[in-house]
Amino acid sequence: MDRDMDAIRQIVMAVKDSDSPVTKVAGMPADIFLKNAVYLIKKGHVEGGYEESTRTAEREPILAHIDGFKGFGFEFADAAEDDILWEKVKRLI
Repeated sequence: MDRDMDAIRQIVMAVKDSDSPVTKVAGMPADIFLKNAVYLIKKGHVEGGYEESTRTAEREPILAHIDGFKGFGFEFADAAEDDILWEKVKRLI
């Protein structure tokens, strides 16, 4: 699964600013949100869940929700707020 670090940043900031589960980000295509939300969930950075399509062999995500952070996700969210630090994080990753 390809990750999009700028999309991940937008998702992380949306989660940080929300009091309810995040299921989309304004202006972000649904497929980009889904792939990157699932990535964050699978890596254990966020609490949440997802559902995959059973209609295709590729098992594409069709729904995802992020409820909050866990583990490294808290530090990741702090780093995402600072533009200079974020650029350093992107270069390291």
